[in-house]
Amino acid sequence: MPRKLSDTRIRILRRLASRDLDRDGAECARDIAIGCGEAHRASDWATGALREMSFAWPKPLVRRLGVTFANARTWTITDAGREALAKTDAPSP
Repeated sequence: MPRKLSDTRIRILRRLASRDLDRDGAECARDIAIGCGEAHRASDWATGALREMSFAWPKPLVRRLGVTFANARTWTITDAGREALAKTDAPSP
């Protein structure tokens, strides 16, 4: 059974889901943290959660997309991540 998403993971998934890769491009962990309002912790805040979600069972919620010019990993949300986010955002009966 999959674990319940923490507040940090929900915020990260919402940030990634709101991005249009063709228009905005992919973000690294530092950019994701700043976009979620965690500038004081920068990349440390998002790195652990992104790594855990990339190895989530049974399906990864995010995946590595590439690297920036500064050699930072960029991330995108997967279909499984969108489904998990939709379940979180849906009102409970």
